[in-house]
Amino acid sequence: MTDEPRSITIEYPGTLPLALRKNRGNTTHWDRAKETKNLRETAYWLIHEARGDQKLHFNRASVHVHQRWCGKALDVSGLASASAALVDAFMDQKILDDDGPETVVDTSYSHTRVPHMDQRRVTVTITEVLE
Repeated sequence: MTDEPRSITIEYPGTLPLALRKNRGNTTHWDRAKETKNLRETAYWLIHEARGDQKLHFNRASVHVHQRWCGKALDVSGLASASAALVDAFMDQKILDDDGPETVVDTSYSHTRVPHMDQRRVTVTITEVLE
């Protein structure tokens, strides 16, 4: 019998804050810091809810970020930049030790266009990589 890799998924409603996007215009450091803190805290509670009573800790993992967009989508590097705080929250919850290449062995990004603004979401899935 082989072990199945475990995973956890969170869904952030809407779009990621403008201040966290790589082309953020004249956004100040303080605006960016505030938005990063708020997004990371929101993700912390989304992870807490998704995890429930499970004890999850992944020594090695893959990360997948998926954007459902309406209007204008973030490009891959923009999505990576803006979603970093969501991924960092998995370290806050002790599911990952860090997000360096020794722990996160694969990262991917994808996009799906949705017909209505209220369907916009960003989903982050962390999947355990078994040794």
